[in-house]
Amino acid sequence: MLVIVSYLLAACLYLTKQAAFLFGGDAAEYNTVAATWSIPHPPGYPFFSFLLNINRYILPGFPPILRDNLLSIVPTLGSSIVLYLLLKRITNRKYISLYVALFYLILFPIWLYGEVTEVFALNNLFIISITYAIIRYRENTSSIYQYILFLLGGLAVAHHQTIIIFAPAWIYLMWGDLIQLFRHKILLKLMLALVGIGFYIYPPIASHFNPPIDWENAQTLSGLIRLVLRSSYGSITAYAGSIPNIVNQMLNTFSTLFFIIQDFKPAGIAFILLGSITAYYKCRRFAIFLYISFFSQIVLFFLTNFFISTAFALAVYERYLLSLYIILSCFFCFGIIAGYDYLINLCSRYLRSSLRRLPTIIAVIYLLAFFAISFRESYAKISYLPISNQFNRFAEDILNTPPRDSIISTKGDTAYFTTAYYYMVRKMRQDLKFIFVDMLSRGYYAERVRKQYPDVIIPPQSDNSAVYYKRFLEDNTQKHAILFESPKDQGYWAPYGLLWRYFNTHDDLKTQKEVLIQENERLWSKVYRIPKLNDEQKSILFLNSLQDYYLTMLYSYSQFLLYEDQPQLAINHLNAILNDYNPHFSQARLALINEYIKEKNCSKANSLDPRKTSVHITLNPTDIKSIVLLKQSCKAE
Repeated sequence: MLVIVSYLLAACLYLTKQAAFLFGGDAAEYNTVAATWSIPHPPGYPFFSFLLNINRYILPGFPPILRDNLLSIVPTLGSSIVLYLLLKRITNRKYISLYVALFYLILFPIWLYGEVTEVFALNNLFIISITYAIIRYRENTSSIYQYILFLLGGLAVAHHQTIIIFAPAWIYLMWGDLIQLFRHKILLKLMLALVGIGFYIYPPIASHFNPPIDWENAQTLSGLIRLVLRSSYGSITAYAGSIPNIVNQMLNTFSTLFFIIQDFKPAGIAFILLGSITAYYKCRRFAIFLYISFFSQIVLFFLTNFFISTAFALAVYERYLLSLYIILSCFFCFGIIAGYDYLINLCSRYLRSSLRRLPTIIAVIYLLAFFAISFRESYAKISYLPISNQFNRFAEDILNTPPRDSIISTKGDTAYFTTAYYYMVRKMRQDLKFIFVDMLSRGYYAERVRKQYPDVIIPPQSDNSAVYYKRFLEDNTQKHAILFESPKDQGYWAPYGLLWRYFNTHDDLKTQKEVLIQENERLWSKVYRIPKLNDEQKSILFLNSLQDYYLTMLYSYSQFLLYEDQPQLAINHLNAILNDYNPHFSQARLALINEYIKEKNCSKANSLDPRKTSVHITLNPTDIKSIVLLKQSCKAE
């Protein structure tokens, strides 16, 4: 009864705290996929994409985003249930196993990505379910779990390819029973695996019907292979253009420790370390399975080579911790058991029989207090999800930026996925030519754009990308305003709100200077809604990165103003960045110090020195050197 009640309460909590609006990262793309039978970015996540679209017909009356979130909520709760069953079977400690399984649900990354539309929650369910099926299969090799293993394995591969990193650990866990696994009814087992893997048929079928998102033209064999192998990104690396860097990869891997400490707390780390030793003596095979799984994850973090210098990069990296937290939760369980048993044995030696229950009471109070503290910290952040509509507003802000009939191109995850949802699903600003310009070099996409926007001139394909994009810009600028998320090397670009506007020549830009400033002022003062975040909201890293996007573009506009000899307007915007949104924005602070020194206002320049303010700001050596040189210049004058 306790187990049932606990999970009913957990389900109510998850359902009431889910995101009701678009979210950052890939979530908005999945919302678009769910509404359009599209194919998400490589590797395409075929099984998840299929479920998203089928869910639309199973629950037609649900609000779309809440319906999509169920494919994270249900697997997260399911992962906790299977984790409880697994730990109970391994340790034979029901209540501690339940405690750990419920604690897993309130770990911040687990909870966060269980409340938004993401692939990682279902991936965790496959990981823990396959592990549990192996344990059950080893207990009785003739059981149905051997068939479940093949089906789950096929589905898992069709869902998220990182499942493969657990293969060495699973092989070790099954060692000695592998021959038996493949000996009987192998055709039936292979058919079950193929049923799962068979969901790779989704991308080519969906691609055939020309959905709005189809990154690799998956209806062709070469396109399907590129999709599955993530050829555009690199099969292992985190993103396209990732360059191997041993120092960064080591720092990247080491930074995992900071996430773990933050989420498990020092006391939890102590239990994990104790559990990693205890597990070896209590259940050696399972412990070695956990060791192999853990180090396989660390190798993955090393190979992906994230550059985690920004809030967005940290947010992307954070999602990869979810499968690691399953392993750590198992060690956590063994650690609690070891600590509790030691306390009982110690007290049994020195306490009278009438006080023998005291250590149990102390342990229960301590664990409940630890749970309550962790819950409160996570809840304070998660409670903002149902009301956080900043990504919706961001998509509206971007689409409200261009003049009528403009060509607009967004490309980053945050900007493209959110604006694609509003343009493709909500049909906002259909007057715009919404083009992913970097894909025009692919013939199939260029042909699609020609059909969708007949008045847009698409140059013939060229091996020289610089020449190709220069022709595209020059050919279309006479008829359409062209606005990109980030400027290209060709032509001249000026900040235009949250985007950059293209001009063929510097003279063209100069003649439009006054209009550009007027339009920017209108956008920043009357249209845009820059997110104001408290400390809890900043802990949701994608929200933090969204604010960074706005402030970076406002800073770019202030630099344009300074270049165009409009220092007072620039100073107003730089002060707004620091005073209203983010006092840690070092570029704005340095720019302001520089302007005040030019004005001979040394007192204001000195007041902005972050080393003399109450705001804790981490400065890199370049920033410190710049501030020192600027202030010396001010004193000299």
